[in-house]
Amino acid sequence: MPHFCDTFHGLITTAAGLGVAVSAAYESSASKPCLGHDVPDKTWPKPPAASQPPIKASATIGSTTLSQTSQWGMVGVNIDMWSATGKYGKDWDLCSALTANLTDPRMIDLVKALSGAVLRVGGSPADSLLYDVLPDICSPANLEQASHEGQETHGQCLTMDRWEAINAFALKTGMNIFFDLNAAWTRKDKHSDINFHMINGLFKNTARLAAQNKSAVVTWQFSNELYWDIEPAIYGKDIAQMHALLKQAWEAEGLDASDAPTFEGPDGEFTKFGTGYLESMLDATNGSRSAWGFHTYA
Repeated sequence: MPHFCDTFHGLITTAAGLGVAVSAAYESSASKPCLGHDVPDKTWPKPPAASQPPIKASATIGSTTLSQTSQWGMVGVNIDMWSATGKYGKDWDLCSALTANLTDPRMIDLVKALSGAVLRVGGSPADSLLYDVLPDICSPANLEQASHEGQETHGQCLTMDRWEAINAFALKTGMNIFFDLNAAWTRKDKHSDINFHMINGLFKNTARLAAQNKSAVVTWQFSNELYWDIEPAIYGKDIAQMHALLKQAWEAEGLDASDAPTFEGPDGEFTKFGTGYLESMLDATNGSRSAWGFHTYA
């Protein structure tokens, strides 16, 4: 995965001419710092020259009836949360969602070129991320408990100041946030429920931002590739419960609950889903989820 900053650079370079986003046009070196940390412009690599001439293509559409339109732009980028000591820390450096300089004017100008696109804030570390919405939730002991050795993710803390800054960045650049929620915190095993106090605290804070027109969140994603660690009926029930909590949070701020962010998930590899798993999960959500999401790896 390229740096967050390089991803945007590559996207804009290709999308401007082709209308297509190719975020992995080139890989950044592990030693190159992140944009927003006093990096001279000359250190930025130029996009690779095209190796072959453009291919011309045409298509005939058999119907003139519009079936459906997408609500958001079809371009999406991801900003992860790997810590410097995590599995991919050497690659992300200071480009994590928790550390990147989101007020850098160069970064803002770059991302504005993708206005209307999706900004997914998540990835493997999402299920090790704690939200600073409860007393002592981000204590050293809790951060250690939130770490996952198997995925080499370390417990980290999302402060509400940082959460507001992420939303402010998205609003300023015209991006729509898809945020990965922690589906592992307080869950003992794949058959058990979780305590939703922390997630509910994030919902309430986000509702307060929304009441002030300071929220850019349009969708919540529940976990990152943890579906195999959660029974489908449990996963679906969790979505339904969070849907009810979000509705309460929005209404408590005097907002229309129908305008609250939707729920999407699970995030996982397409080839690993079974129809039985999806059917059980769908039944348990009771209509609370809006879409299923899949990951593909090239």
